[in-house]
Amino acid sequence: MQRTPRSNAGNRYKDVLRSLTGGSDRTMNKQTLTFSSPLLATAEEAHVSPMLHDPSPPPISDQRSEIEQLEAQCEHLNLELRKAKLEKEQSNLTKALVVELQALPSKEAEQTPISELIRTDELSPLETKGYLSYTQSIFRLVANHIWHSVLLYDKEYRDPQKDLRDFHLVPKNNSLTMRTLSAMNKSSPSENLKENPGSKQNSRKRGPFMPDGREICRKFNSGTCEFQRCRMAHNCAICYSRDHKAVEHNSKNEVRKPQTNSTA
Repeated sequence: MQRTPRSNAGNRYKDVLRSLTGGSDRTMNKQTLTFSSPLLATAEEAHVSPMLHDPSPPPISDQRSEIEQLEAQCEHLNLELRKAKLEKEQSNLTKALVVELQALPSKEAEQTPISELIRTDELSPLETKGYLSYTQSIFRLVANHIWHSVLLYDKEYRDPQKDLRDFHLVPKNNSLTMRTLSAMNKSSPSENLKENPGSKQNSRKRGPFMPDGREICRKFNSGTCEFQRCRMAHNCAICYSRDHKAVEHNSKNEVRKPQTNSTA
């Protein structure tokens, strides 16, 4: 009773194969085998191919050597990249250095040595003496005053000389620079007068002054000073020379006399 469905299913399967092949059982069997042989061959090939066609895995030593070769190649590539980067940086530095070197001649041309000016007769011995005297006065200011204020003083009076002839360095007592220089000189007579407001000398006018802050004697410049040990500077109030007074100053080189300060 239970085998009937199985036999019916088998017969039904045979009928389907017979209808497909269109032959007898013998033909059907041959064709069925022929028909199914590619599937079987494919299955067998798929099952056997890993053993027949795939080579055996390489030994561990060969794998290590291959890894070492890859690491060596990576290191070589890294070195090449670093080399290219360093060459690029070196090229940029070289270009910047060339630009700086090309700019050096123009800077040197602006700073002509004084010996070269004398050799080419662009600077007379008298002008050289005045320049050196002015340099000494700057050194004295630097020794006693703030460097920045001395630079302001130097720029205010020295730089315009290239466009001016017969120019003399005259202190500008009302300028901020000169007021700063004078205020720093604590031992100046003006500070002593401020400490003694009852003194009669407190009402007199002060100045003019030397570049180093010393007060110039007015009576000396007018030819009336009678003090043998005068505490004021006996210099020309116009050019600061010790060789003559202001009244004896050459009129060709005369410049405007600086204003005086009142410490009333």
